Amino acid sequence: MHPEMSLVILTVFTTVGQGMFILLVALQAIVPELPRSFFIASSLVVLIFQFIGMGASFFHLSNPSRGWKAILMWKNSWLSKEILTLSAFVGLAALYFILYAADVKGTLLHVTGYAGIAASLGFFIASSMVYASITYIKEWANAFTPAGFMLFGLTSGAAFVLTLLHLTVSATDVISAVTMLLIVLTALSLILKAMAYRYNSTVYNSLSVKHAIGMNDPNIRLIDMGTPYEHFNTTEYYHPTTKEMNKLLKRATLVLTFIVPLAIWMAAAYGPDGIKALSFPLIAAGACIMLAGLVLERRLFFIQGNHIQNLYYGRYRKCTIDNPLLSKDNDGIKNSLLKAIG
Repeated sequence: MHPEMSLVILTVFTTVGQGMFILLVALQAIVPELPRSFFIASSLVVLIFQFIGMGASFFHLSNPSRGWKAILMWKNSWLSKEILTLSAFVGLAALYFILYAADVKGTLLHVTGYAGIAASLGFFIASSMVYASITYIKEWANAFTPAGFMLFGLTSGAAFVLTLLHLTVSATDVISAVTMLLIVLTALSLILKAMAYRYNSTVYNSLSVKHAIGMNDPNIRLIDMGTPYEHFNTTEYYHPTTKEMNKLLKRATLVLTFIVPLAIWMAAAYGPDGIKALSFPLIAAGACIMLAGLVLERRLFFIQGNHIQNLYYGRYRKCTIDNPLLSKDNDGIKNSLLKAIG
């Protein structure tokens, strides 16, 4: 698929902000004595991330004035659910910010925070299922997609929360706890993404040009893509790439998004005193590096999507994995069946 940058920014920035909000509400419930400046600054950053993502999404619409119609299919469409949950979250996050800025505490603040978490979890599910529900794109239609959206959002959100903690809070025990949480989340994110790349490199896809025209003749082959020029179907559903480029981008994603930030945060937390003295700029740098890496990760996520539309134009990436039912491991079963039939 063509990596539409408006969707990349939408899915990255909104999930980062919502990961921040979840941790923010948890901290408010566990450590309510933290400075108001921390909660106000964090809530403001959450809203900024949401507005950046929502603003970018309008560039994906061919006719923005009709964008509201996307919510009409809310019963059956994951896209409609995504829009509704995002809108609900932004409203609740804005209310949470207003309540804290007005120094309103108690039940109303807690209920608003918990409702915001519920809306955020709904958005994580709906946003990821927009892609995971497309069953014929094997690289998306798996459990790694929703798990990755949620885990990467929580991890990057924790990175920016930790940055603001270093800026506004002097309680070292809270900072240490959030740092440990961030290190664990980053390590889990690295493992999950590596597993997802491994899965996508071994997934079997049986689709062929025969499926494109609905005929099962073994002699069918594509000899002409049917058009001498590029158009919407040949550009939006396909992005030119090579196996070597994909390998390079995968390695760059793992290093930039997870390995480098993880090394920075571990050095800032457990390194020599000279490095610990630079903990705030190091933590902030790690958060920014992870954000840049997530943009690369999400861009590659779209590129890996092998859309069925490409069957019509000879651009469908052929699967290099043998049919698992006809693999060498099953030769004994296959021969037994042939003997039983013959």
